[in-house]
Amino acid sequence: MSPEQALGQPVDARSDLFSLGVVLYEMATGTLPFAGATAAAVFDAILHGAPDPPRRRNGGLPVDLERVILKSIDKERSRRYQEPGELLADLRRLRETGRTGAEVHAEPGGQPSIVVLPFENLSPDPDNAFFADGLTEELIADLSNIRGCGSSHGPRRCTTRGRGSRCPPSPGS
Repeated sequence: MSPEQALGQPVDARSDLFSLGVVLYEMATGTLPFAGATAAAVFDAILHGAPDPPRRRNGGLPVDLERVILKSIDKERSRRYQEPGELLADLRRLRETGRTGAEVHAEPGGQPSIVVLPFENLSPDPDNAFFADGLTEELIADLSNIRGCGSSHGPRRCTTRGRGSRCPPSPGS
């Protein structure tokens, strides 16, 4: 939730970009940028707290990705990305430089790969499951564009199977 939304002010695309920045922060660090034990504490953190720089929580994060994340979650909406295309352009530039911040592993003689686990629909409406599937599909598609990183289509098949089931091992594992 953006600061302006927490204050009951009008919201626009910049509020959505703030929320996306929160998701990017959590993906990059494993923690929320604005946390608290109660809803009131979270609102206070959103309105008045400063998140730890992402690189403090994940030293392997590229400086440029940290800059993108921090710009996305700036409390002052005039300093945030003004429209989605600006954020997308920065993320594409970052991808083209090869500095993604993702840790890529390869077995000796094998091809590098990244595992994408399925997102879960945590909303009370089971009809929203397609959002989780779509996020997973988009992430897999975007990661497959990273130079030198292999993409297996096995996880895609697994994400659309029964909810709560475990993915079978891939062939040869």
